[in-house]
Amino acid sequence: RAFNEFTFEKPVNSLDFSDDGCNLVAADDGSLRIYNAVSGEYGDILVKAAKIGVDLVRYTHHTDGVIHASKNGGNDDSIRYLSLHEHRYIRYFRGHRGPVVSLCVCPTGDQFLSSSQDGTLRLWDLRTQAGQGLLRVSCPRPVAAYDPTGQVFGVLTSPTVLRLYDVRSYDRGPFSSFQIAPDAFDPPGVAIEAACLKFSPDGKYMLLPTRHHGILLLDAFTGSKLRTLRDHYPPDHTLRPSPTAPLLEASFSPDSQFIASGAADGRVLVWSAERGVPVAIWQPPALPAEGPLPATALRWNPRKAMLATGCGPLCFWIPDGARMAEAADAAGVALPPMPFGYPAP
Repeated sequence: RAFNEFTFEKPVNSLDFSDDGCNLVAADDGSLRIYNAVSGEYGDILVKAAKIGVDLVRYTHHTDGVIHASKNGGNDDSIRYLSLHEHRYIRYFRGHRGPVVSLCVCPTGDQFLSSSQDGTLRLWDLRTQAGQGLLRVSCPRPVAAYDPTGQVFGVLTSPTVLRLYDVRSYDRGPFSSFQIAPDAFDPPGVAIEAACLKFSPDGKYMLLPTRHHGILLLDAFTGSKLRTLRDHYPPDHTLRPSPTAPLLEASFSPDSQFIASGAADGRVLVWSAERGVPVAIWQPPALPAEGPLPATALRWNPRKAMLATGCGPLCFWIPDGARMAEAADAAGVALPPMPFGYPAP
């Protein structure tokens, strides 16, 4: 379903599902809206925050609470904890002196991490506004994320170095450091700029979608580059270096078998994580008058066989298991009979 009957003032920049998969929160630069992921209806909760802006909206483990970063810059780069039930901010997390580029809730508790263009990664706890930890890095865009256990976090500490830290002893330094090697299709002299960092739900892989270097699939234990996904690029598999090229989000399916990413023309591509071959390409709905918009925000539902994207209109997608199986068979990839092992909404 495409929510054409309601459009944000600006394109959707971030979205997230609740833990039970029943609700979705979506944001543009200045507002939030809650959607029912089962019925496909949007609720009457609309939070206006045009002055501070809204970015990187994330559900906590409570269905009536979300956190989000500020968007409009200025002197306020704080993170806000919003009660959806009371329609008010519960707490402010201050400390960053630059735009926040990553916001990740710990999968096992009330902790979360944030990283910023100010060259810091900060650890927080939802129950107190006091910071719980600080790590300084030298990357202009230090994307970061927790692994599925919540005991490890990864961060891009420089454009070519990814490091893993134990949450309990991060101040002693990383326990693993991985050098990201270039390949033949990478534009020469252009540093890696990542949209986000994701761990697969089974903990085996890491995903690093970049502006000019494709979507990097890495081994979570060795750091080796398993493959680079470029099918969302132009036919020559290159993307001309440009500071205005979109940063496209990518994400693992709940069973870690698939990777989905948006494309600059609004399409959504789905790959087999094991083989790196496309098994589905979904075309966007009716395009806005100004032409296709990139699908920059994307999330798998953690409990249902569905995907949500923000590419102008917010869209809910339900995978066609039969068609994906046919494409997988043609590529020599074995898929389970039920998409992702989860029911459709």
